[in-house]
Amino acid sequence: MRAVIARRGAMGGTSAGAMSLAEYCLCGGMSLESKHVMQDARTPYLDDDSQPGTSGIHADFLGVIRGVFIDSHVTERARLGRMLGVLARAHEDAGLDTLLGVGIGSHSGLVIRNGIGEVRAAGSVNFVQQTPATVRRRVNGHPLVYTQLRVDRLTEGWRYDLPHRSPVLSALPSGVVPVTYPGPGASNQGALTIDGGRESDRKKFELVARYAPDPYSLTRTTASAFVARAVGMPHMGNYENRDTKDETVFRALYDAVGAVGVFMFAGGSSSRTSADPNWLSFEGASGSMVVDLQSASYRGLSPCTSYWSDRTESLHPAAFVGATLHAIGRSASNSMRYDTRLYQIVP
Repeated sequence: MRAVIARRGAMGGTSAGAMSLAEYCLCGGMSLESKHVMQDARTPYLDDDSQPGTSGIHADFLGVIRGVFIDSHVTERARLGRMLGVLARAHEDAGLDTLLGVGIGSHSGLVIRNGIGEVRAAGSVNFVQQTPATVRRRVNGHPLVYTQLRVDRLTEGWRYDLPHRSPVLSALPSGVVPVTYPGPGASNQGALTIDGGRESDRKKFELVARYAPDPYSLTRTTASAFVARAVGMPHMGNYENRDTKDETVFRALYDAVGAVGVFMFAGGSSSRTSADPNWLSFEGASGSMVVDLQSASYRGLSPCTSYWSDRTESLHPAAFVGATLHAIGRSASNSMRYDTRLYQIVP
């Protein structure tokens, strides 16, 4: 394999084969899931099974794509949280502040030539990296806190410049449009608590995204108390529908520019008080992930139908350039808060 690489031959891999092409690989033999990281930032599932207590992130195999960590099955297994857990550990253990996370969905591909990756097929590829504003906290027994990350979620036809850590914007795919940030959202009113393990609590967000077996749709909630201009999915650790939930939230953000997307896990909750109704606190044993498009510059829809849709061709993967991603949870000292009106972390 190294001889093929040396003579600039082609090399490819699927699933673990794709992961092993990156300089950094999660290959400790542990079945890490997003919910583990959302419960414990230092979860043993990040360790090497053959040497407990040591890191399962290795950089001693092929290293074809330098400065990169690759994960696979990202939409199918809702691995965005898992990616953040790996990036956070690698950044902390080895000081890799420029490490780029590349999350490839099933039924998706990334073809790289001379440092430029082109996204192919029906799914999406997520490119995740720290920013100068990123805050990272990994406390044993507490959810991962990892804020102000940049995520570029790209679909069929998009290209990404790996050395420069940026999508190629000189030739955009068909149908891509600029994102116009609509400004602060509506003010919220009254106290509210959302249970991260209760499926029905997605109706406590103003925008309710319908998903399989029903065709995708986005409607306004009928609940009397809700989080304004937001769409949320509780119970993201549920094996039966985590794939469709992941795809559905991102599609909803495409349709509702200015909305906030919230991914929640069983064991966690978010709440607000009547005194500070715009500030959501994230508490409990599990954290949550929040994504918004305040910093995004472009959005688009894939020409392909999502493999994780209802098969009625109503759900197409959404692409975004420059979205902001946060992992938020209770730290050792306090509960993290997010201002749903101004789209920012509350100190």
